[in-house]
Amino acid sequence: MLDVLKFLKKKDKPVEIKHLAISIKGLVRWAKKNNKPLEDAFTKRDGLITELIELIVKKNIPILTLYVLPKEGETNQEFDSATDSLIELFKKLSNNDSIKENQIKVSVLGKWYSLPGMVVESIKTLIDKTKDYDQFFLNFCVNYDGKEEIIDAFRLIQRESMEKSAEDEEPVSQDLIKENTYSSYFIPPDLIIETGPDHKFSGVLLWDSPGAKMYFIEKLFPLIKIDDFEEIVEKAGTKKEEVKEEKALEEKDLSEKEEKEIKKEKEENPSEKEHPQVVDESNKENSNKSEIN
Repeated sequence: MLDVLKFLKKKDKPVEIKHLAISIKGLVRWAKKNNKPLEDAFTKRDGLITELIELIVKKNIPILTLYVLPKEGETNQEFDSATDSLIELFKKLSNNDSIKENQIKVSVLGKWYSLPGMVVESIKTLIDKTKDYDQFFLNFCVNYDGKEEIIDAFRLIQRESMEKSAEDEEPVSQDLIKENTYSSYFIPPDLIIETGPDHKFSGVLLWDSPGAKMYFIEKLFPLIKIDDFEEIVEKAGTKKEEVKEEKALEEKDLSEKEEKEIKKEKEENPSEKEHPQVVDESNKENSNKSEIN
């Protein structure tokens, strides 16, 4: 898993959102609704992705995960067009100045290796070109399914278990499952943004999604502006700070309450140290005389 604490020490400003995940939906629906070629939708997608890269740098967000191609899309007629569009997207990103200047490492999650050769090669080129970067991290979920990610994790665990003796076999735990997911190197997202009017969770980073704040933008992806994302990021960051402040106040109140209880207990049950025992000197003298006599 990415050592975020070590990574964050490099940052001059405090990081409010550490991992932002966004699901890209509604490209085909937008093209059909507006009687536009699907290529126009892909062009808008690519432009907004470029702006999102600038946004994570501006807002100091270490990790951005974009869900660009669901595996369920294989049954759609537009799947081939969507797959081909990724070749152009990844070629653009290979020559993106911001990725180079800001040292953004690109990873691809999912079963992308089963896609057509040209897509696979464009992915490999981008990954190889950014492999030594370590300032920001950009993940693409391609031919991805959240449930299959978990199933594949169990398959890997089972395979490793069969190769070990009963004594060396490691019990299944949440940490072990996480270690075998596609996103094993990354911390879970703390903010997930779903797009489209259907208000449905896409299943992006399904194993890691519990605990993340979730926002919905009721627009098809080509209609979304970068300001929409920035507004949510700022709102989520502000709420996070408010929660921290509330927690700090609660801890302060609890501490003050405990101090009052301790003080009250001391008043009701004074200790010998605070109230030393009074010795009767006359009795002491009589006792000494008895011993002499």
